[in-house]
Amino acid sequence: MTNSERFLHAFAQIERYLREHSTTDRRINFYERVDTVGRVRPAVRRFERDLKDYADLRNAIIHESSDGHVIAEPNERAADDLERIAALIVKPPVVIPMFQTGVVTVTIDDTIARLVRLMLEHSLSQIPVLLDGKFAALLTTGAVARWLGARTLREKSGTVVHLDDTYVADVLNFIEDADNHKFTARHTTLFEAIACFEDYETRGRRLDALLITANGSASERIIGVMTIADLPRALKEVGRTRV
Repeated sequence: MTNSERFLHAFAQIERYLREHSTTDRRINFYERVDTVGRVRPAVRRFERDLKDYADLRNAIIHESSDGHVIAEPNERAADDLERIAALIVKPPVVIPMFQTGVVTVTIDDTIARLVRLMLEHSLSQIPVLLDGKFAALLTTGAVARWLGARTLREKSGTVVHLDDTYVADVLNFIEDADNHKFTARHTTLFEAIACFEDYETRGRRLDALLITANGSASERIIGVMTIADLPRALKEVGRTRV
């Protein structure tokens, strides 16, 4: 295939996707359709500027000729890039299996000693806490540090607290933001996952982790976790370098 054939094929894939996911039946141009679909599809929103630029190139290739034939040949880089964008939009990568893992958890009845050992052994900055087998909270190293600070003050007052004699339930009181996590389904796209972190940041909040279950329900078993530390890997996968 020539570069123009590859380019036009990829563009047609994107155009068909936009039509299928557009919520309006009225006739709108390609730019408007990108804006409309981009409001609900993060992958389209991510490539909004690229898509509009390539729409201009597509028009130059075909529409400016009198008989509809190709009058310009895009270079290989442009064809490669549009094919990449089409693949990411039409079939975006999802959070599972990329972030599928054996999730380490604790219960509210576990000791603080076990909690900190697990965090150290598995290099965890947060860990889900279960109550009767169900998710109860996301415990972070920040909460543990605040609890430790309070414990130090108690020790100075003469009350000694031992790690083997205190429990996870005691640390839960030191969680600063109970909304520090969000549940999402296994078929969530990486673009949607990244958008969750962006949304929290826009609102001046911190999303410590996306907890992944089969259908995004907190009552289901957690099969994967995506944290702030995982963002660079997710961004690289979708061809980005920053949030």
